[in-house]
Amino acid sequence: MPILEVVILLVFLIICANIISHFIPKIPVSIVQIILGASAALMFHTEIKLETDWFLLLFIAPLLFNDAWTFPKKELWELRGPIFGNAILLVLLTTILGGWLIYLIVPAIPLPVAFALAAILSPTDPVAVQSIGNSVSLPARIMHLVAGESLINDASGLVAFRFAITATVTGAFSITQIPWIGLEMVRLIIVGIVVGLVFMQLINLVIDNLRRKGIDDAIFHVVVQLITPFLIFFIAEEVFNASGVIAVVAAGILANVHSTKSIEETPELTLIGINTWKIVSYLLNGMLFVILGIELPVATHISTGAAQFNIFEVVGYAVVIWMILFIIRVLWTYVSQWTHHFKKNTHEAVSWRVAILSGLTGVRGSITMAGVLSIPSTLKNGAGFPARELTIALAAVTILLSLLMAVVVLPWVTQKKIIIDEETQTIKALYDEGKALAPYYISEPTARIITLQMAVKTLENLRREGNQGIIYDLILEYQFLIRKIQLKYQADSLVAPVIEDEIELRKKGLMIERDCLQKLLINEKISQLVYHSGIRRIERQENELENYMHRQITFSSRWIEYAIRRFFRFIRIWLSGDDTEELQSQYELARRETAKAAIKGLSDYLSVKEAAHVYDHQAVYNLIIQYRSRIEKIKQDNNAENRDAMQEKAEILAVALTAQREGVAQLYAQHQISRKTAVQLRQHINYAENAAFNDSSEEL
Repeated sequence: MPILEVVILLVFLIICANIISHFIPKIPVSIVQIILGASAALMFHTEIKLETDWFLLLFIAPLLFNDAWTFPKKELWELRGPIFGNAILLVLLTTILGGWLIYLIVPAIPLPVAFALAAILSPTDPVAVQSIGNSVSLPARIMHLVAGESLINDASGLVAFRFAITATVTGAFSITQIPWIGLEMVRLIIVGIVVGLVFMQLINLVIDNLRRKGIDDAIFHVVVQLITPFLIFFIAEEVFNASGVIAVVAAGILANVHSTKSIEETPELTLIGINTWKIVSYLLNGMLFVILGIELPVATHISTGAAQFNIFEVVGYAVVIWMILFIIRVLWTYVSQWTHHFKKNTHEAVSWRVAILSGLTGVRGSITMAGVLSIPSTLKNGAGFPARELTIALAAVTILLSLLMAVVVLPWVTQKKIIIDEETQTIKALYDEGKALAPYYISEPTARIITLQMAVKTLENLRREGNQGIIYDLILEYQFLIRKIQLKYQADSLVAPVIEDEIELRKKGLMIERDCLQKLLINEKISQLVYHSGIRRIERQENELENYMHRQITFSSRWIEYAIRRFFRFIRIWLSGDDTEELQSQYELARRETAKAAIKGLSDYLSVKEAAHVYDHQAVYNLIIQYRSRIEKIKQDNNAENRDAMQEKAEILAVALTAQREGVAQLYAQHQISRKTAVQLRQHINYAENAAFNDSSEEL
């Protein structure tokens, strides 16, 4: 397929996978992406020829740079020992011990090829782990450790893999070469670190100098950030014959430190850079797993039926290989815990549970597939590479097994016992001392609702005779957002009573509006045309209420419907021959009087029904605000000073956003939310502020 069509197909499959994952949240999006990729390969015979060099350059280099740039520095420093141990020593142990065991178990694979297979299976895939970890309660330490080791173990695993493949191709393999392989790995890593740090520092110096000379355009600097990992990777690999992956990681860590120092000077650059990298990472991560799915049928010859081995036998071998990798990782983690316990003299319990969780998070992914597919077809003497198809098939099935075991077993293991991380222990201790309001942090959705309610209270206090229309509009926007969060995150048992009250009150309000229209028609205050237009409006709202009750899908094209209705209303007015201004005043009268009648009728209804049923205060408040907003909007439509109104709305909104920020600060000071939640809430507020004031500046 042409490259443009391949890119379009990959992006389309990524979008489809995320939509499917939204409706089936228990299946990680990475699994869905692999399934869609495999389906595309089988149905449309899609094939992408993977080459390790360009694959590392285009995908792994930018992703690892971004991971290093955004990795928490505190955790990276605290876990530096376990991270380097897992990334280098565990990779060597897996390559040597795992390769020897694979050689003993699978007789068709020669020893150097078994070492190569074990080496390429040693790197873990943090993207898959994070995707799976979002739905389970994994300890933060394990997540940070897996993410940290993946920054380095790709390089160490690939280096060991290449040495084993080279030894097989040349026929010069010997056990005595293992120490020299280790020394060469050390050289590649050290040179890679030096190259990454030196060139990243040079880039930082150039950027700082350009900024001092007035070249501070945020878009320009983000583009420089985007090309930096590709440039450093290429220089390390091609010029210095070092590990490009390690060079990129070192550059990302240095960029992390440097960006922290300059964040106050360049907040716009920081914000745009983070958001841009989120989009890039989203696409690249998705492409990795879609490509992995596309390559699976090719790797196992499922698409052609040309496999030279029994697929059931391959699956059996793959299960054993996964067990070998799992046991090695579990034992390594358990021994590491004891080492940390004696070295630091801590009181942390040494747990097999943590070791098993670490073993399950050792998921293999795209880097393994890219490496194993790069195995050459022939040896130096022209003979075919031994057991090439079997090796590729074993790697592909082992990747799938590691993903499936994590998906199936991790939720079961984590649900057996609540994992209390360090942050949770801290908040419980503060609660015991009387310094926190609850023994646990409230969730981000709950905290958002609290801050939004604080903004609504602030808006109520700002309400005056001249700004009621603006205030009611903003309150309605906040109430809509609150209800959206409640429907999405809160349990149905909590939301259902509120929804029932709201639906009952809305039906009663529409009934009162219908009666009011009839009285206006009888008293000849409105014409038949205005009456039927009002009835159609009520019927549309009743239909929307039915859809809301049954949770039917509604499309966000209300403005199109509104424009069409306005157009046909204009045609009806024009054809009627009546005075246009008189009809317009009747329309306004009908909407204003029906709203007033609904407010009064609902107040009377509630005073009678209050004894039998206590209605949810929020449902009542939302409905009354809607009717008051309608009345004020009619007054506002007759006011020509729209520019002043927009300026006043922006000023009032600024006060409401300040109230939200104060709410976040208050929740954090009272130890009701974590630092991470506080940062996320502030980001929501910043995004809302930027969007609102950008719209305001365009309209003004």
